[in-house]
Amino acid sequence: MAETTATGIGLEVSDVSGQKTALVHDMPTDASVGELIEGLLAQMKLPRNDVSGRPLTYHALLEREGRHLHASEVVGEALHQGDKVILQPNIDAGGCRIDASGARVDAGGRRIGVTDGRPLPSPNVAIEPPRNRPVLTT
Repeated sequence: MAETTATGIGLEVSDVSGQKTALVHDMPTDASVGELIEGLLAQMKLPRNDVSGRPLTYHALLEREGRHLHASEVVGEALHQGDKVILQPNIDAGGCRIDASGARVDAGGRRIGVTDGRPLPSPNVAIEPPRNRPVLTT
């Protein structure tokens, strides 16, 4: 268990897998949770980018309360001596959004799935394969 000092608090920190852990001693109580996370990413050698090269954003899960801490929360107000914090990367499912023209774009702003200048339909639209239809003649 981490120990209390006059200048800060002690914490136990791990990644979501539990394979990388760190003991934090003397964490200043006036620091923000965001500052805590940034310092721990380098110390624990956690990846800064996902496999596609997009930047990862990490959140701190306070195990005692079962909630994510906001980056702007103050360590001395949100955390207690010996708390266990789990660093979790924010995972965006799909990783794309729809821009003003209706096209799908990835996190870097690149258009996804555009052929002949038309964006793909939204994911809620069923796509049917083309059918051989008879040509009507008059």
